[in-house]
Amino acid sequence: MTDLIEEINKGSSSQSRIFKVAATPRAIEAYKKMGFQENPDGSREMILTEERALQFLEEYKSLWR
Repeated sequence: MTDLIEEINKGSSSQSRIFKVAATPRAIEAYKKMGFQENPDGSREMILTEERALQFLEEYKSLWR
């Protein structure tokens, strides 16, 4: 997942990026730990903003250096 987030963030674009996943109930907590937020409409969709994605990558890199 980290590699995927990193690859998507590499692209240069003036548009804001939001990452979405359709999480299974068992995976929701793991996605929350990565910074994803549950969609308030009650669906299984979880959202990760570009800012939070970059923060997650920095935290991950600092742990594994």
